[in-house]
Amino acid sequence: MTDAEMEALLRSVEISHHERGWDELPATLYSVIRDGDRVNLNGLELIDPQRHPREEIASLARSMERPWAAAVMRKHFRAASVAHLLVFEGWARDFAPGEEPDRSLADIPGSRKMRLVTGVYGEEQMTLMRIRGEEPQPLRDVHTGHMVESLRRIHDAERRAFE
Repeated sequence: MTDAEMEALLRSVEISHHERGWDELPATLYSVIRDGDRVNLNGLELIDPQRHPREEIASLARSMERPWAAAVMRKHFRAASVAHLLVFEGWARDFAPGEEPDRSLADIPGSRKMRLVTGVYGEEQMTLMRIRGEEPQPLRDVHTGHMVESLRRIHDAERRAFE
């Protein structure tokens, strides 16, 4: 998958989430499957009410790294996904280096609602961020925390299963 294809895919997915509205969709993990010239998305909503989406995606990553998981993936899928996407909403705020918030960002004046759509493909990563009330902007090689680390682990585990 090329960088241009990934950016177009991130924009398309972000628009589909944006059209539904803010706070309307849970964090969603997508597998990107290439079928000839077509690209298909399979979505999994991270909706366990007892766990934060970061815990759900980390649990999925741990499961996919288990020794038996590769055989299960090969049994159910013809090939590895060409990419994985993660869409989630949260809060953003700029802090001085070393400054840590003492409460939820949602409770701190000046915080802004944002949506991140991150794709991992091959060894690459690309993120599209929309701040509420603004147009989405691409971000390259931005570390976006534990959820994206788990996304990378899922992508790598699936790739290893088909080597």
